[in-house]
Amino acid sequence: MDRVRLWLRNPRNFVILGGLSASLVATMKACPQLFPDQFYLPIMEAYKGGTRVKLSRGQQQEFQEVLEDLQVSPEAYRPFTTSRWDIKVKGQPYLPNGVLVGIPMTFVDEPDLGSSKFADSIRARMKSEQGVAFRESMALSREARKFALAREVVLADRCYSSYPLIIAPFTVLAGFGSVFTIQVAAGQLGLFLPAALIGSTLFVMYRYFLGQLNQRNDLKSDRLVSELGRTYVEGGIEYYEKCLARNKALRSLLGAKGEKMYNYHGNMVQGMLSTSGALLTVKRRKLADVLKHSQANDDPTKVGVTDQS
Repeated sequence: MDRVRLWLRNPRNFVILGGLSASLVATMKACPQLFPDQFYLPIMEAYKGGTRVKLSRGQQQEFQEVLEDLQVSPEAYRPFTTSRWDIKVKGQPYLPNGVLVGIPMTFVDEPDLGSSKFADSIRARMKSEQGVAFRESMALSREARKFALAREVVLADRCYSSYPLIIAPFTVLAGFGSVFTIQVAAGQLGLFLPAALIGSTLFVMYRYFLGQLNQRNDLKSDRLVSELGRTYVEGGIEYYEKCLARNKALRSLLGAKGEKMYNYHGNMVQGMLSTSGALLTVKRRKLADVLKHSQANDDPTKVGVTDQS
């Protein structure tokens, strides 16, 4: 350990090690964004009978309408069908590979849940009260589907997903720089203790800051989409209500596992260092306030929301 500490006290060696570590973290974060076709599409794309499931004409039309409403370039966005329940997005619109948008198979007027994969505990109780509630929560109106697509496009178009690409490597560099400074100033402390303390502190700070950033971006994207009109606001309220209803049903259907994943209100159970963004109930309430303000103004096409950072 003494030889390692002496080796690390050499500024050149420490810079090399810190640079390599930060580069590795940046590469791991960047590869799915730079090459979504190779790292993301094979995992998320839906297959049925060994054949790729293609988007229906209605799904393609809805997606194009959303892009037109948002006035973003359709060339940068490529939709595909995903077997997941929620929309999956990866990529950056300013990069050559563009953005992949995974639209769930259930994003149709009459979703076929029989072809979807569910846990045995869910499939066995599909005819129960909670099973019926789960099936009903998967059926979204056209307005709700368009809202869900629009908010994901806004998140991608504003490059919100690129923030971790910058924050994570700088956090690693800050950790190495802090440990090196302590080693030079107080080498008698050893290597493990400063590295453990600084690493833990920076990890907590990184997770907390990323969680706050995701929450801010979540609410901001909803505000921007709500400016498209009252139909989007109403669709957003329905979308979040259906998400809450789905989570409540899953809480019961999955038993003890469901209780650990979702709380009584239908929100995901978040720990102190969660980075999942704003709560569903908070996002629904924000949109309900926007709708109430819109109805007070009695303007069915515009809503009085300003873009607040």
